[in-house]
Amino acid sequence: MNARIDHRICWRAIGLVLLSASLSVFAPAFSCTAYAVEEGANNDIVERDSTEGSGAFVGGGLAQDSNDYAGKTAEDSNPQVVESQDSSTTEKLSGWQWDGLSWYYYLDDCRLTGMQNVDGSLFYLDPARDGAMSCGWIFTDNKWYYASPSGALANGWQLIGGQWYWFDSLDGCSMVTGRRVIDGHPYLLGTYGLINGWCLDNGLWYWGSNGEVLTGWLQTGNNWYWLDPANDGAMSRGIVSVGSSRYYLSDSGAMAVGWAFDGTDWYYADGSGALASGWRSVNGAWYWLDIANDNRMVTGFFSIGSNRYHFSSTGALSLGWFMSDGDWYYAEPSNASGIVKTGWLKDGSQYYYLDPAVDGKMLLGHFSVNGKSYYAKGSGAVACREWVDVLDSVQDGPSKAFAGSDCSLCGTLRNGKLFTSNGDGELVEARGFVTLGGCIFYADPTNGSLSVGWQNVNGKWYFFDETAGYARSGWLSKDGSWFYLDPSTYVMKTGWVAVNGYWYYLNSSGYMQTGWLNLGGTWYWLDASGAMATGWRVVDGSWNYFMANGAWVSDYMDAKAQSYSSNTNWLILVDTSRCITSIYTGSWNNWSLNRRYVCSTGKASTPTVIGEYQVYGKGYSFGHGYTCYYYTQFYGDYLFHSSPYYVNSNRVMDPTMGVPSSAGCVRLEIQNAKWIYDNIPYGTKVVTY
Repeated sequence: MNARIDHRICWRAIGLVLLSASLSVFAPAFSCTAYAVEEGANNDIVERDSTEGSGAFVGGGLAQDSNDYAGKTAEDSNPQVVESQDSSTTEKLSGWQWDGLSWYYYLDDCRLTGMQNVDGSLFYLDPARDGAMSCGWIFTDNKWYYASPSGALANGWQLIGGQWYWFDSLDGCSMVTGRRVIDGHPYLLGTYGLINGWCLDNGLWYWGSNGEVLTGWLQTGNNWYWLDPANDGAMSRGIVSVGSSRYYLSDSGAMAVGWAFDGTDWYYADGSGALASGWRSVNGAWYWLDIANDNRMVTGFFSIGSNRYHFSSTGALSLGWFMSDGDWYYAEPSNASGIVKTGWLKDGSQYYYLDPAVDGKMLLGHFSVNGKSYYAKGSGAVACREWVDVLDSVQDGPSKAFAGSDCSLCGTLRNGKLFTSNGDGELVEARGFVTLGGCIFYADPTNGSLSVGWQNVNGKWYFFDETAGYARSGWLSKDGSWFYLDPSTYVMKTGWVAVNGYWYYLNSSGYMQTGWLNLGGTWYWLDASGAMATGWRVVDGSWNYFMANGAWVSDYMDAKAQSYSSNTNWLILVDTSRCITSIYTGSWNNWSLNRRYVCSTGKASTPTVIGEYQVYGKGYSFGHGYTCYYYTQFYGDYLFHSSPYYVNSNRVMDPTMGVPSSAGCVRLEIQNAKWIYDNIPYGTKVVTY
């Protein structure tokens, strides 16, 4: 017991008062003050207040307020001053004796001490106080007892200081702690009575509520615990199954949430604490929690269904290249598949071989697949379009085999000369063009030496790789310039060539051109990549327009026309400030100027409308006090028409052209207005600006 209250009662003073009272009247039986004695190894006295403790027991029991004195009478309370009597004239003392301060028990004139059974009840006669009877709490021989006011030790259920305790009559009435089944019902008892909270008994933890042993899930603080009903409510640790779910409980019993480590293996518990199984994504990585192995996290190689996977030491699914035991493997990274690949793998522009016979291990050096030989370099990349050192069975000197387009080894290179199979399995010295491993080589017809670099054969230029000797194709960068070699013939190209949707120009020496290019009086612009410009481009700080065929359009109006489409194959543009009307044929981005007229547009007070319109009406003439001929309507009352004439005559009233002077329409000379009237179809786009 932790709390202690020191009772410092002056026993001698009390004894004097009682002795004085006994001279006149008999004293009533004297009740011991509630007094706890703890007897230690050094006979020190520890006192306990009987009102301490926590919890309450609801049920039967004996409250400690009895006046039972175990056979002691009022006369017994008279002081017996044993030391002052003459032994020759007095009888031997036996039974209970009161000395004015305490009760003692004698047997044949001998004062007893310690635990004594008197008339079927146990009493504690304190050796530290010469055998004085103890009342209240007593601690001796590492056990607690409680003596009633009569001094008899309590047994069974007792309500002391508002708390319930159980004293075991089968164990000398000592106070019981821990888990105890009493009358067929389990209780949890502590040093302060019935327990509320944790209780440790025989190495197992329990949780008590008013002494009742709880079972099932318990939440206390921020943690959950499982009090196993199958184990009398003892707190569980490790992996437990509850219903259809499994849980991991730490050494403290707390249910794990998230990652949990038991000292050997990892587990993952979701928010409810249930252990995850199967695939689980955590913080962007995938893990496999093996339900067949108590939901443990898997590491290393592991087969799931028909697929094989690899999990790192942290349990994360390996994706892409990974190393295991000093060897390289590859796991499919797309969609986080993670399946360990076997067989041929293309990663970027390189090929690798992942041997199915050894779980997909990347091979190095010489190896064979389906009867073909290959060579994997130190990086694992399989040699392709290059020569590889091989052991030559014919000569002792150095020899090489060519890794072709399919990476398989073929042919033989000895002392700079190429040898190929003659069909009978024999190697013969090659001459002229030779196809080997999907590549073209050229062996000098006179000495058989393998050509490298630029080579003119029958008036056509080829370029043979300076390291491997095969004919190059496609774009070639050489000495700071670009060349293009035909992919089908390997011949160097000149003139215009289309590559991947772009046009390039290669001069007579094969050099790719950039910048301004004049061909037959037509200008082109080739950007830094050599691609021919089309449409609007900024060149030398200015906007320029290039036709779909690349031809530069020097006229601004012609260039502007290319940005428009029309419902017909005709297009009309009117520059209202310069008084110019241009008529085009063609289509979007490919308009060609058909004709151009000087016109007169609206004066400042009656300007011509600005925007995009289309032709929708025509007529021979109109006017009041004048006559205009051959009108073509494109927006409201805005028309193309002739200059105004005197009414019904052929005399021009106002011949002004080249300056804004109309009432808003576009005036043209009569023959030009007639041409539009006769040739421009309905729906043609008209752009005024």
